[in-house]
Amino acid sequence: MCQIITSFIGPIAGGFISGGIGIWMFWRKRLRDGKDAFLLVTADQKSKLSETKKTELDEFYQQSVPIMSQAIYRVLEFLKEEQKCALLKFWNEYRSEGKKLFGNQKEFRSAYGESFVEGDPLTHLKWLEDYFGKFDECIKIRQPKI
Repeated sequence: MCQIITSFIGPIAGGFISGGIGIWMFWRKRLRDGKDAFLLVTADQKSKLSETKKTELDEFYQQSVPIMSQAIYRVLEFLKEEQKCALLKFWNEYRSEGKKLFGNQKEFRSAYGESFVEGDPLTHLKWLEDYFGKFDECIKIRQPKI
């Protein structure tokens, strides 16, 4: 009788263990794929930014907002709480500060011209590059610096 019971328990236990490992591996892959998809979007935006003329940064910013919005809200479910908080903080800053810098193309050109006269023509470009770096940092490390 004991031999019959143990002959059933072994395969059942093995099934639960292999099933658990399979579920764990699936979940890990799903997490990695979600984060990788976000990093691909930011890499694409960085690439477009590097090809953007300095006088077209306003247009780049305006186009980046809906693209990044989708990417950010897609990746949130894959992040730890600290990562979510940091990413949303930087996202809110990107939108609110960006509206001030890039909200009006005429104002932007004026501000760009003023910064050019002051000897720092890449202020707006650097600002955009910094934010894409901050977005990536939130995803890549476990506890981003806020």
